[in-house]
Amino acid sequence: MSSKWVSPSVLGALVIGFCIIIYLLLTPPRVTVSGEIARQWNSIWLANIPTPCSRNSRIWCSGSQEYLGCVLAKRTLGRWVVLKWKPAQNMKRLPLASTGECSLSFNGMWHIHPAVVDAVDETHLRFFRDLSGTDLETLIESGAKVSIMTWAPGRFTAAVMWRGRVVYPVPVEIGR
Repeated sequence: MSSKWVSPSVLGALVIGFCIIIYLLLTPPRVTVSGEIARQWNSIWLANIPTPCSRNSRIWCSGSQEYLGCVLAKRTLGRWVVLKWKPAQNMKRLPLASTGECSLSFNGMWHIHPAVVDAVDETHLRFFRDLSGTDLETLIESGAKVSIMTWAPGRFTAAVMWRGRVVYPVPVEIGR
């Protein structure tokens, strides 16, 4: 009767493969945006901030509007990496909503939540840091995989479709 054994190299490969599978199943998703794209998105957000009525005024006059972009993101090892984006076609921009169309070559969306003047204290701006219920519904209904939102320069939040469910909030990391 002979004994059979598994070589250490095969056993090591099996253990590493098992660990990778567990990592992919248990690690929550993340979104990575390049520094260049983040700077472009920040400049759009800044262009939509309300402006003071005059040079010395603490009261804000102009309103702000949302902006919609189409995103191409690639899923790699527990994260979505934004590869490119472009403005949505036929975009309609409103103070608290935006609409537009993305071609099928894009699988995600990005938009801004511009600051608005606080109704109680007109010298302060209010920031909307969270995706709205409508934002999350749009993610589900559109068939997109990623929804990213800028709520202030360098401040992002995201939701992704992962295992057939919406995962929110998802951390957004800024790459090089």
